[in-house]
Amino acid sequence: PECETLADPECETLADPECETLADCMGGYDLFAVLNHSGGLHSGHYTAMAKHPDSDIWYKYNDSRVSKLSSSSSLINRDAYILFYVRTTT
Repeated sequence: PECETLADPECETLADPECETLADCMGGYDLFAVLNHSGGLHSGHYTAMAKHPDSDIWYKYNDSRVSKLSSSSSLINRDAYILFYVRTTT
């Protein structure tokens, strides 16, 4: 069944006492991209950060400039607008 949360009656068989979230019980998710927006409601600037699927190196995309990120610690910040995840296989 498609489960939204562990509290869904159809998903009770999936609920494992060791799992804190639905993702823990059904496999994990890996962040692979972040879309950022800085500015106000009616104007602003978008940038993106994405992880190369083969090398796992993160890159920042800002208009026509692409740069390698030295650390993934700054990926999620106050400008993060949309986070993109891929489900990992178990």
